[in-house]
Amino acid sequence: MSKHFGDVDRPHIITLRPEIVRADWSRARSWNGEAIELRVETRWVPDGTELHIEFFADEGRRDAIEQLRGLAIRGNRCVVRHVIDWSYRHLEGVPRHAQVRFHFDASVPRFDLYQRSPGLYLDRVDYVHSS
Repeated sequence: MSKHFGDVDRPHIITLRPEIVRADWSRARSWNGEAIELRVETRWVPDGTELHIEFFADEGRRDAIEQLRGLAIRGNRCVVRHVIDWSYRHLEGVPRHAQVRFHFDASVPRFDLYQRSPGLYLDRVDYVHSS
């Protein structure tokens, strides 16, 4: 058994550092034009704190495809239902094959927090059924 010596009659300062715990999609694959949920979970971030989300392609273009600003964190969560509706005009510089992987970056500027989501495979070509 170890012994610990110290003064216990004084207040101890404990700092709770805000953080983004998780940023993810409601599923791993989607069609262009479908609604999908973006989920961001935080720890020790006050309610009403502003959250920003930016979408990126994993290959090709390096700047953001779309941005969502002015979102608010409530109860250490933010769930946004968003329609992925990116035309070829939005995806200029992204390879034109049938399936492209995307991610989003969630950030809380007030605390300088940042988290990248796992990938979402977006099928850009409509499904063609052959008989």
